[in-house]
Amino acid sequence: MPLIVWYLQGFLTPVIGFIATYIAFQQWKTKQLQLNLERYDRRLRIYEAVKKIIGIVTRDGDVKTEELLTFMTDAAQADFLFGSEIKQYIEEMYRRGIKLGAANKMYNHNRDKPGFNPQKTVEEQTVQLNWFGQQYDVVTDKFKKYLNVNKL
Repeated sequence: MPLIVWYLQGFLTPVIGFIATYIAFQQWKTKQLQLNLERYDRRLRIYEAVKKIIGIVTRDGDVKTEELLTFMTDAAQADFLFGSEIKQYIEEMYRRGIKLGAANKMYNHNRDKPGFNPQKTVEEQTVQLNWFGQQYDVVTDKFKKYLNVNKL
């Protein structure tokens, strides 16, 4: 066997090993990108649920219990996909939605009753509606670090 064939056979084994390693690395990188895209998609759905509930409240001036329960169901994975500040933000949004809904129900059920003083109820409605109205400016900043496409 000629000497050059012997050298080529010896050289071929490391080349094949290098190519196999390179392919494995590229597959790993592709899988990481897929995982990041899946995580981004799930995070985006929660962000959209938050924006949706803000839109409902600011459009209607009220929120139904069913809408809040749907919101909490849609945002249930937030514990696993975001930091604790997003979980707390979602819980605060839920609590304020409950307060707003309760104040609206109290006002609607009691406004025609003699002796009902709506001042406290209207103040509660105003506080909650103002808070929800301010969230259009806040929500994007809260979610920005988790939804930055440049970090994928």
